[in-house]
Amino acid sequence: MRGFSARVLGPRLVGGCGLVETQRREAPGAVWLETAHDGWARTFGLRHERRLYLDEAKDEVRGEDRLTALNAAKGQDRRFIPFTVRFHLHPEVSALIARDRKSVLLKPEGDEAGWWLRNDALDVALEPSFYCQDGELRRSQQIVLRGQARADAGARVRWKLSSAAAQVDPGKAQA
Repeated sequence: MRGFSARVLGPRLVGGCGLVETQRREAPGAVWLETAHDGWARTFGLRHERRLYLDEAKDEVRGEDRLTALNAAKGQDRRFIPFTVRFHLHPEVSALIARDRKSVLLKPEGDEAGWWLRNDALDVALEPSFYCQDGELRRSQQIVLRGQARADAGARVRWKLSSAAAQVDPGKAQA
């Protein structure tokens, strides 16, 4: 994009990813997914990797988003690059950030216990979002995890989604 549309819409991925990798592994009661793409390589010198682990016995999903410095950037570029990981929620799910600022309680309508999303991001916020169903837009929320990656070293954010049933409140949720 160039000209007026580029100034109005801002930067976009041009050409998309050159390399996309996926891998799936299974074991009794567990599924492990690993994905990666180089969509940020040209602009930031970073590769995005996501790992997802579904543990049926513990009734939880664990994830890790990692930005890895590519060889050309290692040890040379010490600037910090802000990034976000977003979890868009269904309109029938409410969210509350706990006082520890590292946990978010998710409460689907009709679910007394809910789910905890715990993470190690630098900052956690709830922001407005929308949900489109059958051509109709509905207001919803999104959980936004923010961090900073060093161009020469990368960064990671780990998170876990687990049932709140029979668990102790990790950080006293607040509205």
